[in-house]
Amino acid sequence: MKVNPIFIKTLAILCLMSLVACKQDKNKQETKKVIETESVKKPAADNQKAISELNQELEDFDQQYSTFLKGFYQSINEVNAFTKEAVKDDDVKKRILKDLSQQTKSDQHINVPKNLKSEYQSSVDTLAGIYSEFRSLKEELKDYVESEVWRENKRSQIYEFGEKAAVLSRKYEHTYNRLNAKLQ
Repeated sequence: MKVNPIFIKTLAILCLMSLVACKQDKNKQETKKVIETESVKKPAADNQKAISELNQELEDFDQQYSTFLKGFYQSINEVNAFTKEAVKDDDVKKRILKDLSQQTKSDQHINVPKNLKSEYQSSVDTLAGIYSEFRSLKEELKDYVESEVWRENKRSQIYEFGEKAAVLSRKYEHTYNRLNAKLQ
């Protein structure tokens, strides 16, 4: 059996062309994968950076909130002790009012990066709202001491302040923990 040399040359050329075409197609796919990987990694890296920044903002906010909360409960205890005493010392009252005035001045805002706003802004707003409610409650406590209503209601309102604070604290802890878990 004699094989036609043209047939062999044609077959060799077709095989060579197939190999070259496959190689070019493989190179295109690898280039496409590199481009896709880079485009996927960049937003992920941007998100990681934004999440890290938001985590830091939340930690700073939580630290300030904790300091404020500690001062708030300390003030409630001082007001309770002051109103419980039979003899009221004006110097103690002035000191309590001064402490209440100073502690309500601190304020910090949480900046949510733009690419995370849709997912996290509502939780951050809830935390800021709770903190704002605490500041208002502290102002109410200050007004309570200044107005001397405590002489008439025999400290019952102090317990209401404590109950409101406990509800706000639980709400804050729930929101903060849920938000922190989402960021991890």
